[in-house]
Amino acid sequence: MDKYRKQIEELKVNHENEVTKIMREDNIKYQKLFTEKVQSEESLKVKFENDKKKLIKDFDEKMNIEINNLIEKEKIHQEKIVGEQVLII
Repeated sequence: MDKYRKQIEELKVNHENEVTKIMREDNIKYQKLFTEKVQSEESLKVKFENDKKKLIKDFDEKMNIEINNLIEKEKIHQEKIVGEQVLII
């Protein structure tokens, strides 16, 4: 009987050691995956912010060009109207 008890105790200890080993390995894997995920998300966030800034800058430049074109057209239109009024008088 003692022989079997000893074997059972050894199996329990071996099992506990194996479970502990597996848990440690899994925790290490999980920690690595989690770290990679956080780094990837941070990288995407930085890229998104940079892309957003570039889009805003490009949009502002295009709008300024468009506004300046409209202002120039309006000046030409106003000069034309003033010139027509002078001819009428």
